[in-house]
Amino acid sequence: MNNYVNYPLSGGSIERLPALSELEKSANYGLWFNRFFNGYDQNFDGFWERKDDRDKNKKLTGDTEFLKEITSRGKCGQVDAIEDAVKRQITLVNALGGQNAGFQCDWHLVTGMGNEHPLENGFTWHPTLGTPYIPGSTVKGLVRAWMEEFTDQSEDERQQWFGSKLKPGASSDDNQKARSEDNQTGGLIFFDALPINEPQLAIDIMTPHMGKWYEKGDDAGQVMNADTLPGDWHAPVPVPFLVSRNTQLMFSVALRPGSSIEIAPVMKVLEDALAWLGVGSKTAIGYGHMNRDDALLQALRDEVEKAELTPEQLIVREIDSLFKTETTENRSAPSRQKLIELAKTDLSDWPPIDKDALWNIAEKVFALHSGDKPTAKEKKAKTPPLKQRLSKALGR
Repeated sequence: MNNYVNYPLSGGSIERLPALSELEKSANYGLWFNRFFNGYDQNFDGFWERKDDRDKNKKLTGDTEFLKEITSRGKCGQVDAIEDAVKRQITLVNALGGQNAGFQCDWHLVTGMGNEHPLENGFTWHPTLGTPYIPGSTVKGLVRAWMEEFTDQSEDERQQWFGSKLKPGASSDDNQKARSEDNQTGGLIFFDALPINEPQLAIDIMTPHMGKWYEKGDDAGQVMNADTLPGDWHAPVPVPFLVSRNTQLMFSVALRPGSSIEIAPVMKVLEDALAWLGVGSKTAIGYGHMNRDDALLQALRDEVEKAELTPEQLIVREIDSLFKTETTENRSAPSRQKLIELAKTDLSDWPPIDKDALWNIAEKVFALHSGDKPTAKEKKAKTPPLKQRLSKALGR
């Protein structure tokens, strides 16, 4: 290994650790980012610095090189694992009477910059997917912030939505006493916002000019020190940090059992909050603003719904889908042909609700394609009309 690559691990562990460039694309980059930073100097006092072989006058620091490795493949996460997680959440939210919606980020997204990390700019990673995501607590806080600042929602309704009126963190004795009495759970469940597909990773740069001013500007003893005064003579200090771009996320909100809240207005509030406030860090300069696009989720929703349907329901849905594409009478139409095949089987064991659903769509097919009249071939064979044969097969 190169002498500038140092991990906070024992030598034996380092020998068994593959280079980041050797990892599979599906590896958990969040785990690597949080646990295997390799940019320390030999004494772990700071970041290493070396000359770049391509440009002897250019220096690369450990933080930049590490982020370049993290973002070298562009995307992170495993497609199958992401889709499975999204499908499970869709199924759970549906069972709880909730809704989910897809959102497309306008630009960059960064969350967790305040998390502890050697780079001093952290990042929030999903613990198992190894991708950027938005924790459910953050989603709840975003919706609550919008409701408090931009609506006239009453305290009682706010408590119904979010639970306890007092927020955690207040330290006064009065608030502590009040909080012990204000201990109510809200009627809404806010889920983690999960990526819909593989998020893209990229490096962004911020250039603070007056770091000493922010650090020591309130020190009266530094008032005559030019380094601590705000001014245009300070040189910018490029600081790289990790972002996610072109991010597509699924946000989900469900009802707690026994709740009578209407979910549609909640989703509209979430939509407004994401569009106008944004989520994550640096929202004031355009990061984290999102627009709703439910088409992003449609394929996964269809798969979930299909997996939850019985064989009888799948047949009814197939005929219904075929019929929706038919506009003129056609005795050979696909929907009519499907009913002919069904009429040859015994459908009497079908659940009553599925029998009714099949008959309802069949009557629409009969009305368009004259299902109550046999074709010339059927007349010659003295075959009863399709409507009569299907009714017999259903045991009606």
